[in-house]
Amino acid sequence: MIKLKKLLKEDDYLKDAMNKDTIDEKMSDEKKSFLMLKIYGQSWGVNFGNILKGINRGKPTLIKKGLKEIKILNKKIEEMIEELI
Repeated sequence: MIKLKKLLKEDDYLKDAMNKDTIDEKMSDEKKSFLMLKIYGQSWGVNFGNILKGINRGKPTLIKKGLKEIKILNKKIEEMIEELI
């Protein structure tokens, strides 16, 4: 399961890697954005699954947690797409 904290750590790692000249030469900004959007999308799907599990099992805390993480991911996805446009 992809957790938001792990995702954010990966995001920080990618940002650190982007600062290195060797990585920048090998990977375009569009490719980096594509990879991050893919990670965000996968995490969004996992969190939506958690919301559905929470609904099915009657666990409001699972629903609230999944919803909170989806809202954060939606914002990050929207910002990244705006940068690409």
